[in-house]
Formats: sequence, C-alpha cells, structure tokens
Amino acid sequence: MVVVVVVVVVVVVVVLVVVLVPLVPVVLLVVVLVVLVALLLLLVVVLLLLVLLLLVVLLVVLLVLLLLLLLTCPIPGFSNEEETAVGLNEKVPFLCEDKLKELGGKYFAGAAWGKMSTAAGCGDKGKRHEDGGRRDRALVTGQNPTSSAMCAQQAVMFIC
Repeated sequence: MVVVVVVVVVVVVVVLVVVLVPLVPVVLLVVVLVVLVALLLLLVVVLLLLVLLLLVVLLVVLLVLLLLLLLTCPIPGFSNEEETAVGLNEKVPFLCEDKLKELGGKYFAGAAWGKMSTAAGCGDKGKRHEDGGRRDRALVTGQNPTSSAMCAQQAVMFIC
C-alpha cells in the first residue's frame, strides 16, 4: 500500500514539474517539491503508526484470549509436592500450583509423579476418559514429565 502511495505522489510531482516549470520561478517550484516530499513522509509515518497500532491491538487480543483460556480450562502442572520433592521450591520464582490458583486458574493434579494431562477441545466439558485425561476446549498440557506420552497421544487425538 505504501508503494502505491509513493508511486502516486511521484507521478503527481512529475506532472506538476512538467506543467509548472515553464510557468513559475524555480524557487516556488522547489518549495512545492519540498512540501510534497514532507507530505509524503508524513503519510508514510502515519501509515507505519497505524500498522504498529494494529499490531498492538492484535497482541492485546491474543493475550486476553490466552488469559481466558488459562482461566477457563482445567490445567495440570507440577504440584507443590513434586516441586518440593526435587528441591525446586527454593529455586523457582513461584510454584506452578500456587501461581495458577492465585491467578484464578482451574488447577488440578493427580498423584505425585503420576500421569495426568488435559486435552481440551473435544466438547466433553472436563469428563475423565479411559486414558485418565480430560478434554475441554483448546489446550493440551501435562502434570509432569511422566505425562509426556499421554500429552502426545491426546495432542494427536485432538488434531485428528
């Protein structure tokens, strides 16, 4: 779009130069050209600012959607018990279970070091399935590394 605007302005300037050169003094022609270039630069800056504003709005919308997803889907993660067992409770800035609950998320966990995952998106509103997982909206997460295979299986089921 910017290229089209630049081409149009250049064509207008060339036409003005060809038509006005014989009729006006050179100083006036230079002033007109400087004004036209300044307007062109202003137009480019305005277009860039509009694109930047659009990107910021898009980023805000994506963050709001992510927050809504995190606050409405049940999410497993390392439990406080698991974090403490490996000594991470003193090394990490926050515990996953505590932070999710603090932010209003729907945290859940199975037994410590057990397999637990959620595959959201299949429309069953959190019903447990024979594989031990849950399916709600559009997120696949697991409780800990032992849940990796279950998460992968549920991701494949979710995609297919």
